[in-house]
Amino acid sequence: MADRPAKVLLTGASGFVGRATLAALARRGLAVRAVSRSGITPAVGSVEWRQGDLSFPEGWDRLLEGIDVVVHLAGNAGRGSKDEMMRANAEATAMLAKAAAAAGVARFVYASSIRVYGHQGRIDAESRPAPADAYGRSKLQAEAALQAETGQDRMACSVLRPPFVFGADRAGLLSLMVRAARYRLPLPLAALKNRRSLLYLDNLADLFAAASLEPAALGSFRLPAGEGLDLTYGELFARIGEALGRRAMSFPVSSGLLTFGGALLLSRETLRRMMEDCVVDGTVLADRLGWKPPVTPTQALSEVALRN
Repeated sequence: MADRPAKVLLTGASGFVGRATLAALARRGLAVRAVSRSGITPAVGSVEWRQGDLSFPEGWDRLLEGIDVVVHLAGNAGRGSKDEMMRANAEATAMLAKAAAAAGVARFVYASSIRVYGHQGRIDAESRPAPADAYGRSKLQAEAALQAETGQDRMACSVLRPPFVFGADRAGLLSLMVRAARYRLPLPLAALKNRRSLLYLDNLADLFAAASLEPAALGSFRLPAGEGLDLTYGELFARIGEALGRRAMSFPVSSGLLTFGGALLLSRETLRRMMEDCVVDGTVLADRLGWKPPVTPTQALSEVALRN
């Protein structure tokens, strides 16, 4: 393939999504320069590890030398103050984008978030961003910084906006559901009728790999990512039970009682998201990349249930 990139720079390579994306890039035969703030791992096969911190732009010219595509996953996942999120997501991305454009990088693939859309219940390629929290605003500002470095024979930019990402090593509500199903403990989920889109970790990683292979001549995009796995919490709990060979039972409680109980364990924003629809149509992105999820929903939920 003439436009196949010779080398990919992957930031956040040692993180939850980064490790899976590193494997997906390697499966597609791409040479990777993997960057992690936490430390350096010995080079293996086509993977070359480097240590780097986006907060300090010195040395990024050396890291970008010979790079065709940047896949940028590093950032603040929504913890800390709004200033911390803005520095880690918007300002650091702006510095990296400017350095990548100056280094002649052909395409910049960015991991944004569905939260740039705020509290819109159903999201597709025509939906307009309207972030409702500091995290969503920081990601949207990072996208704007990238847009400033693209076009007119400059670097092309691929922005993917994924919904909730689940995988076998992520703790939280999903892990709680797995433990409850395993020990046949009922959960108060039956009254929650809202649907939420889920995206399996390995499928998202494969999407990033597919985006990194898209020829720069095809230009830029900013699109929601999804795989069509849209479930209520009760349905998700039942599917996890099926994967474990158990019957996962849900019972109804009032929204007020659920909110009161959940407030002891979860943030207000997490509770709000739990109780609203967030159904993502990612078909435009999938069609553009010619992409199909390599792991089916049944396989993904079985993998998570058996390994959590």
